[in-house]
Order: sequence, then structure tokens, then C-alpha cells
Amino acid sequence: MGAIALGFVPPEFRPWERLYDADQRRFAASRALEMKEVGDLGYKSWVRALQHPRTVVFTTDRWGYRNSRDIESPRVVVIGDSYVAGSGLSDAETVTARLAARLGEPVYNLATEVLNAPALFLREKRFSERKPAVVIWAPVARGIRPRPLIYRGSDDQAPEPLWSRVEELGNALVSQVERWNRDNGLSREMRFAVQSILHYFRGHPQQRRLGNGQPVLALSLLEQGLLHTPSSREVGACIQMVTAFDQILRRAGVRFVFSPIPESGSVYPELFPETERRALAEPSFFDELIRGTRAAGVEVVDLRAVYRDDPVPYLFLPDDSHWNARATDLAAAAWAEQLAPSESLAARGQRPRSATR
Repeated sequence: MGAIALGFVPPEFRPWERLYDADQRRFAASRALEMKEVGDLGYKSWVRALQHPRTVVFTTDRWGYRNSRDIESPRVVVIGDSYVAGSGLSDAETVTARLAARLGEPVYNLATEVLNAPALFLREKRFSERKPAVVIWAPVARGIRPRPLIYRGSDDQAPEPLWSRVEELGNALVSQVERWNRDNGLSREMRFAVQSILHYFRGHPQQRRLGNGQPVLALSLLEQGLLHTPSSREVGACIQMVTAFDQILRRAGVRFVFSPIPESGSVYPELFPETERRALAEPSFFDELIRGTRAAGVEVVDLRAVYRDDPVPYLFLPDDSHWNARATDLAAAAWAEQLAPSESLAARGQRPRSATR
């Protein structure tokens, strides 16, 4: 009776929590949900002053992916994780919606929380039967690590580097604490009160300030994986994974474009404390990943360069670890520019070997 009186409810601060099925590794099929949400960092801050509620429309197709309508035989498929799926964004703001508008054709969004996107794509029988012409893989940089290209029901079959296992253990402990008290209505209000007082007197560890003084929340450089050396993140094995996927698609006659999504610390290092910046890995994992995949003949679009050329206004949601609509639009523009020359080449049976960016 005491538990009932305290008002336990599940945490549903985004459509993602309502629609995502962790067992199936995809969303509930054929759903359209509109709700007011806050960002993942804003939710976990427990400080209402740091939250930016916004109304989001989240629509899924009959296969359980983030598409506002069923697309039977797409020419272009974009695969990835929560960034491509559009966590924090409305349907029209996702990177696939923006790319579709620029290309003038439907673009399929094959992305969920699963980080092993290539294996997810390869197990989809409908794409082996009706192959797309182009596959773009856009994983967030901190989620890239060696993974098998055969999907075995889990996206974590490959051995994890030590730094990743330590971080995941810490995240698991934090999640357990949250499960103990986040669903409790009484404790939630108490946490808001306590954290608001702490924020008033000493700020918040994830709060940064833009040049115009606007406060935003961001993961630390350590949480973004930017302090780990390329070798500790097994960059060589990651390059081999990307190259193997490229070769599989190449043999199937499918053009592949690799375009990893940079972290906020890669675009805005000045927002972070000097002590963190001094520990940045040089060269970075991102540097070596781009260099190695290009050297292997993979077609690459470097979004880090795109964002550094046009960083204002801010490219991430103010209370979330994910990118915003301006970032998805810049990414879509870069991809559309990259794909544009391919039409005449494809007609002659040729394929571009490297990106210009």
C-alpha cells in the first residue's frame, strides 16, 4: 500500500521511452505519438531550470522504424543509432526527412538504439531482396567500436575495450539508483527540490555556456570518449569493420557512404574546462578513423569538418546529448552534395572512390 501511495510511474520523458521495445530492438509499429518531452540530460539533471520542454511528433512505419510512412523500395537507406532515429526531434527534423527533402525522394530511416547498425541492415531480408542503391552509415562517434557484421540477437558480441566496460559498469550503477527512486512520485519532487538548491549555489557539472551566455548541458569529454587514445578504442579493428561492410555492399552493387557523427566536444572544445581539454587525445580516434577508412577506399563524409565550418547557432539540443534540427540539415546538405555527382557516374557503371570533404 505504501508503494501505491507514493505514486510509482515509469519514466516517459520522450516518445522514445513509450515506443521503444528493448527486446525487439525497434519501436512499436505503425504508431504516431505527439507529446511534450525534455532532453535526456535535462531529465537526469533534476533541475527544471535546465530543462527545455518541446512538443515532438514521433511516427513509425509498419516495420517499427522511424518513418512517417511506409517506404517499400527506397533507393537511399540511412542506418545508425539514436541520432539517425531522431531522439529529441520531430518527424520533419530527422536527418532522413531533411535528406529526402533535398533529394526529392523518400529516404528510409533504419535506426534504433542498437549500435550494430550494419548487422541490423544485413539481417533485413527485404533489403537483400530489393537492394537500395545507396546506404549511408552515420554512427555517433562515442558508440563506434568493433562489432560483428552478423547479428546474433545482441549488439555487444565483440569483446569490449576496458574503458568501455568501466563506463558501462558506472552507467549500470547509475541506472539502478534511478530505478530505485525515479518512478517514485514523492522522491522525484524531493530530488527536484534538492538538485535545484544545489544548482543555485554551485551550478551543474554538465552545464556549459555558449558565447552568447546561453546555458546548455553536455556530456563531459570523458563521457564522449574524447580522452581515450585511438589504440585504446581499437581504431584499427573499427577501420576493418567499416571496410568489411563496404566490401559486402560493394559486391552487392550498393554504394556505401560512411559519415560518423561528431561529439559536441569535437566541435566546441572551448566549452569544456581547460583541465579536460589538456587531456584530449592527439591524434583523436575520429582523426584516425577518418584517415584509415579513406585510405582503405571507403567513401567518407566528415561531418566534423562540416560543423566546424558553420558552428553557430549551436548544433546540439540545449538539454540533450543529441544533435538538433540545424545539425541534421547540415548533415543532409553534405550528404546530398556527396551523392549528387553519383547519378551520372552510376549511369556509366562507375563509382566514386573517395569523398571530397
